[in-house]
Amino acid sequence: MAVKKVPIEEIVSVKVETVSVYSYADFFAGKSIFSSLQIKNMGAENVEGLRLEIGASGSLLLPQVKPLEPIPYESRVQVTVGECLSPLYFSTKTEESEEEIFVKLYADKKLVQESRHIVRILPFDFWQGLSGDVSLLASFVRPRLADCARMRLEVQEQLKAWSIHSKLGGYTGTDKNLVRQTAAALFGCVKRYAFERVEQTLSSPVDVGGATSLLTDRKATPLQAALFFASCLQSFGLYPLLIVGEREVGVGVWLKDSCFLDTDTDDLSYLENYIEDGVNQISCFDVEDLFAGKNVSYSLSETHFKEKLSAKKRYERLVDVRRCRISRILPLPLRVKGVNGYEILKEEEGSFDALPENLPGGKSLKLEGANSKNKQWERRLLDLSMKNALLNFSTDKGAFHLLSVSAEQTLATLTKSPCTIAAATSEVLEFSKKKGLEKGIKPRYLIDLISLEQASSVLRTYTKPQDLEETALRLIRKNKEADEEYGAKILYLALGFL
Repeated sequence: MAVKKVPIEEIVSVKVETVSVYSYADFFAGKSIFSSLQIKNMGAENVEGLRLEIGASGSLLLPQVKPLEPIPYESRVQVTVGECLSPLYFSTKTEESEEEIFVKLYADKKLVQESRHIVRILPFDFWQGLSGDVSLLASFVRPRLADCARMRLEVQEQLKAWSIHSKLGGYTGTDKNLVRQTAAALFGCVKRYAFERVEQTLSSPVDVGGATSLLTDRKATPLQAALFFASCLQSFGLYPLLIVGEREVGVGVWLKDSCFLDTDTDDLSYLENYIEDGVNQISCFDVEDLFAGKNVSYSLSETHFKEKLSAKKRYERLVDVRRCRISRILPLPLRVKGVNGYEILKEEEGSFDALPENLPGGKSLKLEGANSKNKQWERRLLDLSMKNALLNFSTDKGAFHLLSVSAEQTLATLTKSPCTIAAATSEVLEFSKKKGLEKGIKPRYLIDLISLEQASSVLRTYTKPQDLEETALRLIRKNKEADEEYGAKILYLALGFL
């Protein structure tokens, strides 16, 4: 009696879970947009020939096809998704939006199951608030801001006025009093700018950007002011703390070289013990006292913070920036708007005191002796006229023109694994019209996108989507005809230029 074959869709399933909210801070910290991605085999035999197709309705995800290893019978396998998020998407993100993410499971060419999810995507400089990963608030503490260097000079002048000498070089050669006096000097220098307070609630995602223009605009939310203060402290080599509630914000600083064991915590009893008189491991103040109209000293602001902390429910979470740095939660890069749109700066590009690289040295070409007669004959036989199809060809339909950061990287991509040829995106076509890409002028985010795609074995071309298949078939057909008729292969990869 023949055994009835069970359809593949009845024994194999995919379970997908995604985060509900995602931001650039999550992307920079390496957090996956997928909470879980599992393949389940309920059958009595191993299942082979499965593949996953991952993508999004917009440009959030780079299209990815992932062949799967055989799934053992009666088991569940966790699938790891590599780098599939587009840096281009976040560099141009200015408004909140929703993206639909889909995961399709195929057995050979048959669609077995499809799963779709909606993810809320935040603009570039947004933090998820108290409802998200609170530790990522440390990402917005940016010690390399130019205004931090400006505040450094002002703090040194204030310390000199108090007859205190400090190089602001961290904890080396300091004591608790000197660290606290440094924080007090910074408190006074920031207060001189008389910031106008902007209302903000931290229970939901909030904008914490504007760090580069804070001293110019002289307008900030309590959280923006706290992040700027913490950025200055870290630029001095000190370890700041951020204490946040739905409407209250405080800033602290370790008075000695230390940190907590956790990146963030909701148990603030530890903090109460550390700021007690006689213990004095940490000094904290109320950020509300930084704004215009608050004529208080640093010591009185410390008292205000202690009163609010004792009142409970004013502050909800504490973030230790030093512990976050140890846990690889690093400062976010800055985003600037240039001629070609928004670009995300690398750390060295956003530092005003960064040392520039040496200029590349010129190379001189030398002929080592005279060419032999055989070499001379070979050169005479080389056809440099318009008849040579290898030199004279159409880049529109007679070839695939690949986007490349470097010839070495493209060659490494081709040799390590089979590659996917992809059509030009709308951004590539736009810059191609301006002749920017052909001249080697690529925006930073486009360079990062090319590198990320090539790491996933995807080669992007200048070819329009509607011409991609036609061009590929033409190249294959011409190469096959030449091989059958003349015994010569005419399909080549050219790297470099003539």
